[in-house]
Amino acid sequence: MNDDPLRAATFHNHPDPMWVYDTESLKFLEVNEAAILKYGYSRQKFLTMTLEDIRPAEEIPALRKNVRSVTAGFDHAGVWRHRLKSGKEIHVDIVSHTIDWQGLKAELVCARDVSPLVGLERKNRLLLKIEQRLRREAEQARWQIQQVFRAVPSKILVLDPANYRIVAVSDAYLAATMTRRDGIIGRNFFEIFPDDPDQPPADSTRNLRRSLQRVRKEGISHVMGVQRHPIPRPSSRGGGFEERYWSTVNSPVKNSRGDILFIIHRVEDVTRLFRSKAPAHERILADLENPEAQPELDVLLRSQELADANDALREQQANLRTAQRLLNLGIWKLDPESRVLTW
Repeated sequence: MNDDPLRAATFHNHPDPMWVYDTESLKFLEVNEAAILKYGYSRQKFLTMTLEDIRPAEEIPALRKNVRSVTAGFDHAGVWRHRLKSGKEIHVDIVSHTIDWQGLKAELVCARDVSPLVGLERKNRLLLKIEQRLRREAEQARWQIQQVFRAVPSKILVLDPANYRIVAVSDAYLAATMTRRDGIIGRNFFEIFPDDPDQPPADSTRNLRRSLQRVRKEGISHVMGVQRHPIPRPSSRGGGFEERYWSTVNSPVKNSRGDILFIIHRVEDVTRLFRSKAPAHERILADLENPEAQPELDVLLRSQELADANDALREQQANLRTAQRLLNLGIWKLDPESRVLTW
């Protein structure tokens, strides 16, 4: 190398640290300017040192094993740790080629500092572990929430507002409607619970659809009056439809922007209140004396009362909007947290 000026210049001026070492003694035979600047040793000091002097003690056995396995030609030894004169450790990617150096069996080595890449890789591995842990925790939390939701005593369905596809259902709802979770999840509500074709005219599905549309349009809960809606009876129970009356509340679930993500469809079965052929007021009076019927009676009276109040509130809102439009009036609203003023 010293006999060829071009090769010597290339070696000494190469931007990466380079050196030549004796494969028998591991002594440095020559180093370039980049190695001197990077490692902090003078050229004279380098030539008194061996490869072991720039390696952490725990890597020396692996270094010796690697040198013993060197074969003629090019070799990519991979990433190793090197120690600078200052004591700082860096990671270098080692490539080498065997050469003859003044009669000695030697290797020409190029050591490229890849510490930033190794640090980035470690950071990525750490972030990946954190992500995996958070994912496991999220899955566990999702499972727990799902189990809690399924076990709530209320009869609840969660619907996709775009197509009324059933997203989730509580066990109480399944028991009340004689359905199975795997038989209704992902399917359209009105496909699962159609009107009884043998008893026209039926308006329960039409009323429910209107309620759901109102929730979608206005973004507030809607309390329906008690509805007669027979449900399909599974073939194991004889098929056909079973008479049922329901008290229903439909409520929106919104995101932070106010978009409706889901609609919660909650029902109470009040069929027992309607099994008698007596007029409604007589049934109510009779059930006042029946402690077992009291919960259903409370639900019936409360749902009807809420439905009436809901309708009255909507009428008042419509009248207010009409008056504002005719009188060219409006309302300013100031959000104290965001300081946003809305007309």
